[in-house]
Amino acid sequence: MRKLFCLFLVIVVLIGTIGCKSNYSNSQSEPILIIDDELSTGSENVYNTTSNTSSSSSSIHSSTNSTTTSTTISSESVTGSVENNSKGDEYVEYTEELLGVNKLRPDYNLNDCRDLQGDITVVVFYMDDFESNWTPEEITHFTEKEIKPGLKFLEDSARKFNIGLRLNIKEIHSSIYYRNEVNVDVKESGYATGDVLYTAAKHLGYKNDSDLISDYKRKYSTEVICYCIFNQEGTSYALNPKRGTNIEISEHVLMFAYDMDSTGFEPEGWQSSIIAHETLHLYGAEDYYNPTERKVLAKRYYSNDIMLSCEYYLSLNDLGDATAFYIGWTDDVPPVIYEEGWKN
Repeated sequence: MRKLFCLFLVIVVLIGTIGCKSNYSNSQSEPILIIDDELSTGSENVYNTTSNTSSSSSSIHSSTNSTTTSTTISSESVTGSVENNSKGDEYVEYTEELLGVNKLRPDYNLNDCRDLQGDITVVVFYMDDFESNWTPEEITHFTEKEIKPGLKFLEDSARKFNIGLRLNIKEIHSSIYYRNEVNVDVKESGYATGDVLYTAAKHLGYKNDSDLISDYKRKYSTEVICYCIFNQEGTSYALNPKRGTNIEISEHVLMFAYDMDSTGFEPEGWQSSIIAHETLHLYGAEDYYNPTERKVLAKRYYSNDIMLSCEYYLSLNDLGDATAFYIGWTDDVPPVIYEEGWKN
């Protein structure tokens, strides 16, 4: 395994809220290309999903299986300066001097996920492991009832700030087996599982996750957001570097189908809020529930902001001007950012 994924590498990860539940089949990958928001299974552009054929469209690599070693990443802070892992973009250092209002956006525009606007390609990996797997019906349901509403929330929120945003689900891959134990309670342990997207990339025939994202960016000529989703209970989080860390990582979201300690009575679509919340982390949004002083201010000014409340009912969430500022939708600095206790 590549040296970037040595055991127990230290990195700050943004950890969102909520997570997850569910058996296992180690079959070939079953990618589905989505065209015009409809699941397509008969088009010539759709990859063959049978186990004894491996035809694919244009640039996608043939599927392979690989054995991986579990990689965990500490959420404790470290210092250092490294080259920005922008997969072909200009050289940037995490510790470079930021200009103007960008000094107030510590996690903005650092890595693969740069600007949350315009056309953006979404690729979803439904992961199996020794505890859980996905049926085709569950994949369709989660995509329609959880992922798509979360993406639509972001598109609708962008319009309020005069930002054009189209999040297009282009590919869905399933039956990708993760051979190691995934850390489902990252808040308690402080460690995130860092090699799930790498496992998915190897399964599809790529050298690593960086090559996977680079290929998708060339293929679709857009930025790319990747979601890796397990059909079990856990706490979902975004994996992305913070300024000053000494490791490169391909940004993505690790999701769980059910929240940690799920009661089973949560409303349908309740993970759509988490989809939106964690996606915003990739683009520089910050949590408002820590520390206590910031939470108090957030409740006063942004009581329904998705970076604070992340309500089960997506309609109860909104996206305030502070979050819009952190992700670059506006350059107007909200006054709350200067208040004592707000700094994270």
